[in-house]
Amino acid sequence: MSVSRVFLEGPYKVDFKRPWPQEAERRAAGLAARTRVSHQALGVWEPADDERDPVEVVMAVAKTRQARLIPLRTARMAVSPFTFYRGAAQLMANDLGTQPHTGIYAQLCGDAHLSNFGMYASRERTPVFDINDFDETGQGPWEWDLKRLTASFVLAARDNGIATRAEESVRAAVASYVAGLNDMAALGWLDRRYKMIRADRPVRDDVVWTEKTAHLIDKVVSKAAKKTQAWTVARYTEVVDGVHRLRTAPPVVTPVSKTTAAAVTASLRGYLESLSVERRAYLAAYHVVDVAHKVVGVGSVGTYDYIVLLMGDGEQDELLLQVKEAEPSAVKTALGEKEELAPGERVVVGSWVMQGVSDPFLGWTNLHGRSFYVRQLKDMKGSIDPAVLDKELLPAYARRCGYTLGLAHSRAGDPDTILGYVGEGAELADAMWELSEAYADQTERDFGRFTEAIREGRLKAAELEPAAPAAAAPAPAAKAARAKPKAAKAKVAKAKAPKAKAPKAKAPKVKAAKGKAAKPKASGGGKR
Repeated sequence: MSVSRVFLEGPYKVDFKRPWPQEAERRAAGLAARTRVSHQALGVWEPADDERDPVEVVMAVAKTRQARLIPLRTARMAVSPFTFYRGAAQLMANDLGTQPHTGIYAQLCGDAHLSNFGMYASRERTPVFDINDFDETGQGPWEWDLKRLTASFVLAARDNGIATRAEESVRAAVASYVAGLNDMAALGWLDRRYKMIRADRPVRDDVVWTEKTAHLIDKVVSKAAKKTQAWTVARYTEVVDGVHRLRTAPPVVTPVSKTTAAAVTASLRGYLESLSVERRAYLAAYHVVDVAHKVVGVGSVGTYDYIVLLMGDGEQDELLLQVKEAEPSAVKTALGEKEELAPGERVVVGSWVMQGVSDPFLGWTNLHGRSFYVRQLKDMKGSIDPAVLDKELLPAYARRCGYTLGLAHSRAGDPDTILGYVGEGAELADAMWELSEAYADQTERDFGRFTEAIREGRLKAAELEPAAPAAAAPAPAAKAARAKPKAAKAKVAKAKAPKAKAPKAKAPKVKAAKGKAAKPKASGGGKR
């Protein structure tokens, strides 16, 4: 097996001769960090409009991506301030890099907004709730993840017309995060690794769901439980002239050339070397029968992403793998620190150490001279659409995500050191609310500049397919006291997709979105 260097030389290096520092020593180290950066300092964000160009930062990330898909990425980001925020992880990381931080490192998600939490299945088919996106993962200051999470709840609250619930949601997320740290600090290291959150149950025994919350969770879990490999295969494949093939659906799923298909298939040899012998045994009976390209997410649009159809023991034994490009971490880029691992390997290691349960097919490889990671496509994956989070559900979901983040940081960091800094959490909650509200304002201004660039023709945005009718929206709450700028919205219509087969396909002619249009759902597009 190819062993990750991070476990041999990096932050998870094992030294059986050296005792771990005592709890009191670790708490004292956290407390000492307050003398460098106070709780109040974490909540400071001053407008940065004159100091950086958000359009330049956001588009710089896409320079190495497939040019034909950049207009689609632009359009998905231009749906709302929240979708812009989803695609602008590097922008926020850069902004956080200009601020003082605690210096207490943990493995970060790096993009811990509320839409990057969800459910998936363990090997035992147990529905698990956890962080489910690690494209930006890396070692960094623990509070960066918390800031990213709490600011996302402010933006979601504003998007959903319930801005008056934003503060309650932020404070709920912080309190639950601290509770997660405390629960994990009370456990031994092995028990921390074993602790997971079931998707169909509250995060703690003392949490009682309301009837509305229970109904929503049950609906999401039930829907995700149906998305087995058999369901995924049925959705993404078809039989053509007696041969099983991936079903194309431009612009999301498109065919690739024979050369590209052969290269993707060859890259799986490197992927196998990243797996344990046990995991390789899962794949011994499978062979590749088809490959297609898939467009994913919001900020990830333009990266290379392939779905691979494999056949095993007979026509009913099919498996779909996703081979997804990984880019440099926004966290490490913002910190100006060199990455220890190739991006694909970094994503896999981040998943391993932060999640309670990880996809058994997780591995990494290289392709097109780029770094990739591999996982199952879907397989009982599900998430809550931010658009349905009303004044009752938003704070409840904030508590769930905050607690989950506390557990993740405790598996991949030291909860006692973080707790030494945090204390009881009240001052931290004050700081996170101040920061989140101010940064949400910053995001809305950045979004306005982004959509202005589209209207002026400086950026090209593809025309999106109209969003499906959403469920009845919650009654609008009273407007927040703070006036917000009116951000422009991108035009929404049917996409004109290119029929690209090879990675170097020419860019299609796409119309720049002009003017304003009704805002689609806050979710703004699927992840995978």
